[in-house]
Amino acid sequence: MSEIPDTAEAMENEETAHRLPLGWLVLFFGLIAWGVVYLWLYTPALGGWSQAGAYEKAAQAQQAQ
Repeated sequence: MSEIPDTAEAMENEETAHRLPLGWLVLFFGLIAWGVVYLWLYTPALGGWSQAGAYEKAAQAQQAQ
């Protein structure tokens, strides 16, 4: 059996000795990248897209036909 750590430092060293799984790291950084792209594409302050602007553009295209 393994020894039970008796100090806070020993517990901390034992619990943080393992690395995160690669899948968790990929998911974490993928979500950050997705969030940045989403904000850039769909936030009027950053990307310039807005639902009202898209509607007006579609309405003008419909009237031009």
